[in-house]
Amino acid sequence: MAAWTRRWTLVACYCITLFAFVVHAQQSTIPSTPSGLLIPPTFKVGDCISGRLDLHKNSIIDLGGAEASRFTVDRNKYNFTLDYGQVDWSHQPNSASFVLTRPPPSSDPKAIAVGTRVSTTRYIRYGKITARFDPAENPGVVATFITFSDMHRMAPITKEFVQDEIDWETVGRNTLLPETNLFTYKALDVERGMHGGPIASPIQGTGAHEYTIDWKSDSVEWSIDGKVVRTQLRNQSFPVNPASLAKDEFWFPDSPSRIQLSVWDGSMTNREWAGGPIQWGSENTIKVPFEWVDIQCYDNHDHPVDRWSADGSGLPTAEAAIVVPPLSGNRRDGQSSTQGQSNSVTRGISGTLSHATIYIGAAILCLWSIGL
Repeated sequence: MAAWTRRWTLVACYCITLFAFVVHAQQSTIPSTPSGLLIPPTFKVGDCISGRLDLHKNSIIDLGGAEASRFTVDRNKYNFTLDYGQVDWSHQPNSASFVLTRPPPSSDPKAIAVGTRVSTTRYIRYGKITARFDPAENPGVVATFITFSDMHRMAPITKEFVQDEIDWETVGRNTLLPETNLFTYKALDVERGMHGGPIASPIQGTGAHEYTIDWKSDSVEWSIDGKVVRTQLRNQSFPVNPASLAKDEFWFPDSPSRIQLSVWDGSMTNREWAGGPIQWGSENTIKVPFEWVDIQCYDNHDHPVDRWSADGSGLPTAEAAIVVPPLSGNRRDGQSSTQGQSNSVTRGISGTLSHATIYIGAAILCLWSIGL
């Protein structure tokens, strides 16, 4: 083989190996939030604690836009973080009205109103969660009660970050038909709007209702005022497009998550779904009252308990370190049937085999190209 041919072959081998490395990197789950904020290596998800969380003023700490400060909040002092926006306590001291603020008249006509979001300081991994709130009957105004994980990754098909998430969403154009949804960080395609939608029958009466997410290791149930309106079994949770999920995976959330309550403007970016434009009238704000959140934690066998480690590591601990494993083609079971601990050995082996296959393929191609 001529020297120049061998030289270009080696360059090609280098490029192939570099490509393999990039693929390897993209298969990993990174220890950061969907907004790109790096999670401190010493951060702990802590324990889920059963009980009622009132949204009184002293239970919510305002992060002032500094999301990184949430990792050092005293969970024994604060139940919630105010991630952004404004909360009004003037009507009832133990409940909070989340404020949606109208953009200034001089701003872009397509400007989005400033919403409000509150998150729990503690995490949960399986449990029954109920939130009581009164959504705004105004097209374009969206009120939500969801679970939202730090575990996430970039879905390579749609180039969007996706996380484990379970949703209750109410849209102001029809608050009698609230919507359910769920996502998984394992998705290769977000499949937005394909795993949920409005409930089958309208709820009775406007005003405040109790919305429940009953999240178990094998199912999720959504309820309103104690009546189950949807059940999703883990072993029946599949992607719409088979290519959207690795083989043997389920479209099902299974990682520690915070509980989030929010109100936001869907009239500009999601008008077909949320409705709009928002009817402001003479007011510059719209307020959505959230009264309380009830939490019933589950242990690794879906039994109700007073307190349990949110990472599913077994017995409850004072705090439990966060675990951010790499992704592989095999399902991340998250816990064993006996102790509830992460199946890290199996996950590590499968991930190693997956990445080794890429490198071996690149090496074989290089050897073949130079005639060995």
